[in-house]
Amino acid sequence: MAPGREWRAALKPYPFGILAVFLATVAFALLLTARPPAGLVPAERGTAARVTATGEAVVWAPPDVAEVTFRVRGQGADVAAAESDLQVTVTRIAEELRHLVPRESVRVTGRGIRRETDVATPDGSALFVSTATLQVRLSDPDRVDAVVATVMGLGARCEYEGAVYRREGFHREERTAVERALAAARERAAMLAGVDPDRLEAMPEAEVEVTVEEGTADRVPIRARVRATFAYRP
Repeated sequence: MAPGREWRAALKPYPFGILAVFLATVAFALLLTARPPAGLVPAERGTAARVTATGEAVVWAPPDVAEVTFRVRGQGADVAAAESDLQVTVTRIAEELRHLVPRESVRVTGRGIRRETDVATPDGSALFVSTATLQVRLSDPDRVDAVVATVMGLGARCEYEGAVYRREGFHREERTAVERALAAARERAAMLAGVDPDRLEAMPEAEVEVTVEEGTADRVPIRARVRATFAYRP
């Protein structure tokens, strides 16, 4: 046998038909296990594909309402005397604030009465203390400091508990927040679908949630969350 002939004889034709079947089986298995990203609905023949995504945005705006809270108290030898003393304090506060806020902006809630067990009046009788929460609503948040100074200047029977700032007229900011949240949802949807955002067309159905939270004297957050579905041609 000539040199090299034995080597050539050892070579046998590879069963390429079996290899092709094996590769086709692997490819089919990969197709079965592949899943589109969450929110993505592949297109069927003659229809557009759809993708759903959520976007969020925050817009800041200055507050247009403030609410200042105080704790006030009155005291007396009996329940009636303590409540009467408390009412005198509340009336005086309302009078002192009349140049800053309307009288109806002063509200009293959370009244309570208790008997002091370790304190007595000069004649040895029991001492009753009546307390209440007094809230002052301001349509001009810039007057908060003036209100606090006025009330606290009335004496030790008033305690300052704090102020909260809100935004009630937020229609313009709400629209801006929703538009930005929708744009964020579009960007997210484009990433899921692997297409340019300009190719996505927003469908009518969308879930929109807007919340206005308490803020500071300088700004209040207006948050928008939009869950939208977009259609596109692959």
